[in-house]
Amino acid sequence: MKKIFSFNNIKTLLAVLLLCMGSAACKKLIEIPNPVDRLTPKDVFKDSAGAVLAIEGVYLNFGYYELSQGAIFNGVMTMQTGLLSDELLTSSADNTFVDFANNTLRSDNNAVASVWSSAYTNLYVVNACIEGINNSTGISEKNKQQFIGELKVVRAFYYFNLINVFGPVPLIKGTDFRVNATIPRTPVNEVYQQIVADLTEARQLLQPAYPTTGRERPNLHTATALLAKVYLYQQNWSGAETMAKEVLGAGIYNLETDLNNVFVAGSKEAIWQLSTIKSQLYQTVEANDVIPMFPFMIPKYYLSTHLLDAFESKDQRKTKWTAVSTMDIDGVLTDFYYPFKYKNNTAAATPREDYMVFRLGEQYLILAEALARQGKLGEAQPYLTEVRVRSGLDEITPATQPAFLNAIMKERRTELFCEWSNRWFDLKRNGTVNEVIGAIKPEWQSTDALYPIPLGERRLNTFLEQNPGYTE
Repeated sequence: MKKIFSFNNIKTLLAVLLLCMGSAACKKLIEIPNPVDRLTPKDVFKDSAGAVLAIEGVYLNFGYYELSQGAIFNGVMTMQTGLLSDELLTSSADNTFVDFANNTLRSDNNAVASVWSSAYTNLYVVNACIEGINNSTGISEKNKQQFIGELKVVRAFYYFNLINVFGPVPLIKGTDFRVNATIPRTPVNEVYQQIVADLTEARQLLQPAYPTTGRERPNLHTATALLAKVYLYQQNWSGAETMAKEVLGAGIYNLETDLNNVFVAGSKEAIWQLSTIKSQLYQTVEANDVIPMFPFMIPKYYLSTHLLDAFESKDQRKTKWTAVSTMDIDGVLTDFYYPFKYKNNTAAATPREDYMVFRLGEQYLILAEALARQGKLGEAQPYLTEVRVRSGLDEITPATQPAFLNAIMKERRTELFCEWSNRWFDLKRNGTVNEVIGAIKPEWQSTDALYPIPLGERRLNTFLEQNPGYTE
């Protein structure tokens, strides 16, 4: 975690400056007249304007509109876990990608290291912002509540993803590099406790209205949507039910009737959607990385037959959310389907697509599952039906709880494919990863369910133990 520990409290601003370089929104930070070596958190967070610019550094570091090998927020993990699971295959000969597809990851895999380092680099800045805002005397209480609330949503989301790919990870909430440098891995249940605490506090601090135009910065319902998902993963079915019902009852979100509109800017379905208007070359990294440059090219990432076979014949999600490139392979025309939820691979394409983090379709399925897990099949039925009918499918009425849960998992597979690692995480939380992946990948081992802890991080922090199944 070298990047994290290279700053101390006095140089918090430097972290923010580095994250904001090149961003028009952050250039005012550079104009502060004091010499850099005399700037302190008090200078940065002396008022709300400075705090907003610092928070901009957090969002800039998401990297969601920049090609980056490992930033959680730019779709990299979607592709990585899609390859690990049964969603994606790759035409790349680069071992970085092949190792994911073959479930043969090593602790020196650069992409794995980038996921870890990019997350902890930004977590440092999140923690620095929380400390600076809490200690500020020049920021109004109302603004403090909004700033702290949204930062705790961001921190919770980072840790949610980290524990679901790495297992136990260091739980770092401060900015003292001397303390952080020797923190061992924290048990998953303790990290979940912190995630729930952060989201519970965020729900107390945030308002239903979004703080800016669009839905880029979290509001109350963003925190609630993530908490619904967290409770689902913790098997807190009643908690997941309560949270998801609250989001659905907010009255400001609706399922898009046209599937082509789900991922466009201003989608009625969006709960948290990151604006791509700043991007100069393309809109989303996913579209740029997935859509072939020419229609006769094999896509870098393409859908497995296992996923394609999961779609029913009338499913409009296959029609509108996948595309196909046809190649002549040894005299045989072969179709390569690829994800097409994001269709714009140029910056000027219209309608503009913003990057979706949370959306209402997922909340419908969270609520359906939470109810079904409690045996409330009749209550769950309408939410499953809504998602199916929107996709052009008929209503189904599974008679038993196991059949109903299987139907929900199938619906999650086809509704949420290649979105935020949902399929990979579902296989693991349901205990089916060994059965499903072991049947299609001969090199699969149960220990492949977790990423290795990056070798470089273990050399920096000798208190980090390696996951089982990895030699270094």
